[in-house]
Amino acid sequence: MADKSQHRDLLSVTTLEFERDPAQVLAEIKGPAFREYRKKWDAANVFAYEPDFPIHLNLETYFGCILKCVMCPHSLPPQQRAAWGTSAKRLDADAVRDILDQGRGTDLAAVNFGGINEPLVDASLFDHIDYAASVGVMDIFLCSNAVLLDREAAERILHSPVTRLEISLDSLDKDTYLSIRCGSDFDKVMENIDYFLRRKKELGRRLPLVRISAVKLPGNKESMTDFAAYWQKRVDYVAIQNCMLFQQEQTFTLPDGSSLAVARPTAAPDPSFRCSQSWQLVTIRSNGDVAPCCGWEGMHLVMGNIFDNSIKDVWNGQKFATFRQNHKMEPPRLHPRCVACAQSIVDFHAP
Repeated sequence: MADKSQHRDLLSVTTLEFERDPAQVLAEIKGPAFREYRKKWDAANVFAYEPDFPIHLNLETYFGCILKCVMCPHSLPPQQRAAWGTSAKRLDADAVRDILDQGRGTDLAAVNFGGINEPLVDASLFDHIDYAASVGVMDIFLCSNAVLLDREAAERILHSPVTRLEISLDSLDKDTYLSIRCGSDFDKVMENIDYFLRRKKELGRRLPLVRISAVKLPGNKESMTDFAAYWQKRVDYVAIQNCMLFQQEQTFTLPDGSSLAVARPTAAPDPSFRCSQSWQLVTIRSNGDVAPCCGWEGMHLVMGNIFDNSIKDVWNGQKFATFRQNHKMEPPRLHPRCVACAQSIVDFHAP
């Protein structure tokens, strides 16, 4: 990337660095329908458009992961982790098809097959992806830690309708990486990413666009500049994210083996703080619960369940509609979980 631009999301959680805006690139490839979808997304982002069905779905087909990353609930002991989800329930093929069928002829344009999990574990993942494309979903996301992004998975993704592959990495330093992504294999992950990028180039594929991301943590501060510079030359865009603490206090392991306990700030959020995710998307958990966003606190805000009501009925129900309008108000009337979410955002690399 010879030049770079930056975009910060509404919560100032993520900074994207790119040579060309990924949404614009995809619009060139996908055409007018994609541009219309992004217009609606942008309008919903400023509370100017309220769709009658989510524009974007996050589908957590199962709850679980192969890693225990320090900034994720999967790092918790089993008894505490159970408060975040259950591995006993899954969104099977029939459930996923029903969800996607409900989106036919609506504003649904994007699906991320992921939640608090690693999507490549799901043996039915590529069937789900193909079905999403068949019902008209234009923007299909995969967010992966790349441990399972072996050559077979790479080939399947490169020959699938996936539009964006988002890889979480956090550091180019092996020791730092392993202190964050506990249970991973740094050399294997780097080999998997290198193969995917090389193979994409060999095939002459424009898609999927590839994003590499890092969460700013106490242990990777010194490496972040080099991280961004390295990947800007190799992928379509880079995401640098502030950390969202999922507990009131969390302990982070540093590369030297020491620990650092960090508590959430207790100051009230900026009075102007508002979030537009509930105007744009929902996260459907593996047990069918519908959350109004993708934040940690949002996972505990249940608007309904797809096994009890249709997505459209949940989305347009009084509970969800009131929740949305409360974010649009001046000043906003924030749910306590939303206040906690705002307080959970920490920039560990701030001066």
